[in-house]
Amino acid sequence: MSEPQPVLVIGGTRGTGLLIAGLLQQRGQRVRVFARDPERAAKLLDSSVEIVAGDLTKPETLPPAVSGIRHVIFTAGCRSGYPLPVAWRYRIARADRAAVFLAALAYPKASRTTFEAVWGRRGEPQSLPRLMEVLQRDDEMKG
Repeated sequence: MSEPQPVLVIGGTRGTGLLIAGLLQQRGQRVRVFARDPERAAKLLDSSVEIVAGDLTKPETLPPAVSGIRHVIFTAGCRSGYPLPVAWRYRIARADRAAVFLAALAYPKASRTTFEAVWGRRGEPQSLPRLMEVLQRDDEMKG
């Protein structure tokens, strides 16, 4: 029997991506992290996490990272010294963002979709499974 395919986390050495990589690993999921500095990544991540050296700005480094994967989680960002362009009132906690990513992996309807997760005070919070079930694939959206 073959081993399950890994989940690739791009941006898995900092912030939300690091949290997601750790949570996936704790759940027994094979994890692969794409890292510019593999030595630094190895110090941050569990030894069971596969680290692939590469840089998003160098396309030739992507094929080894995406070969044989099951899903891609992309949390990489640029550090400019300024806060996120999202207004403070819509920001959500890093742990809540990680929960949304992990929930999306469990729901096929979340595949190939674009959606936003923001914090708000309106109404009662809805469960992630309920929200994932109503997603619509990007290619099914009417323009």
